[in-house]
Amino acid sequence: MAKEHKLSFTLLSDELTGVVKVTRVRWSEIVYRFPRTAMKAVSGVCEIQGSGIYFLLGLRQGVPTLYVGQAQNVHRRLQQHSVDGGKDFWDETLVVTSVGDASFNAAHLNYLEKHFHDLCAVSGAYRMDNSMPPSVGSGIDTIREEMDECIAHTQTIFNLMGYRFMEKSQAVSAAIEKETTPPEKPGKQRSPRYDFYEMGLKDGDVLVYEDGTPAHRQEVQVCGAHQVKKGRSVMTPHAFVQGIQKTKNVYAFAYLSWNGVKLSKLYNDVYKGEAPKGKGVLYCVVADGDARGVQDGKGITVLKGSRICALTRKSCSGPIAKLRNEVISKSPDCILRKDYSFSSLSAAANFVGGCALNGKRYWTSTRPLRKRKAKKP
Repeated sequence: MAKEHKLSFTLLSDELTGVVKVTRVRWSEIVYRFPRTAMKAVSGVCEIQGSGIYFLLGLRQGVPTLYVGQAQNVHRRLQQHSVDGGKDFWDETLVVTSVGDASFNAAHLNYLEKHFHDLCAVSGAYRMDNSMPPSVGSGIDTIREEMDECIAHTQTIFNLMGYRFMEKSQAVSAAIEKETTPPEKPGKQRSPRYDFYEMGLKDGDVLVYEDGTPAHRQEVQVCGAHQVKKGRSVMTPHAFVQGIQKTKNVYAFAYLSWNGVKLSKLYNDVYKGEAPKGKGVLYCVVADGDARGVQDGKGITVLKGSRICALTRKSCSGPIAKLRNEVISKSPDCILRKDYSFSSLSAAANFVGGCALNGKRYWTSTRPLRKRKAKKP
């Protein structure tokens, strides 16, 4: 039997679009909803004078926009937003607060703000107005279960109220992308949007950030065609680098590398066809294998940084199978740490694919794009 949610909706104003208070039986948290114009009406509500998480919603240039924040005194913080002019889109307000001995402390607020922000950002239903993703802070182990329950209950209430900004919405995401994409300049074609999978990466691959300062070195994992993950935080690579450099005026691919190769180079190889001058670069993409090779008069050399298939099939010739086993034993991620030369295209294709393959068919001068997303490792 489904679990019951006994909720109480209380209208604190004369209009349905005014101030609404939502409580739940045996639940200390309270949700308030009110328009921006009702700031004076809620000034006397003691819960809103306390700590909580708030959501500012509205339209900016026709695109649904959302800001997630926290405050020890929510009403005071909302007043600051009202006068600073930075939240011109703000029309509606949602507040999650708690009362009595269960009032939110700093650890609660950090955890809730971070996870609410991530849910909203990943859904794509609204464009996020937060300039920086919030951090979860410390001291979360003892509150994790309690706060996760609070998040789940809050989502239920928001959904019942018609606010589904934590659910994925491809239509709104497309509108956001269209609105935020700068117009193309006459006579100049805009660069294509990157796709990690088309660039040869897969979920779980580690990207390294380095800018010359050893203390700044950080790692993130690929977790989608356009996203990376650090801990529990999911973001775009540009947001990750912007967070480190404290500025939006950066190009992430200039700082991120995969197996020693800059992402900018991988991007150019895939989308712009840039290859070393004087060398005939070929590409072999088969199953989870993704390799680059240079052909010369003696054969072909499979280049360092290429990925070979993890599975070796019976049709793979004995010497090639033995070489593959040696490589995989030293590199379980199947990434080549050095160049390997072969006398024929077919031998090199067998090495990459782990089975008998026609080298003339699988080695191509232009890198084929994957039709499907790479599977998680």
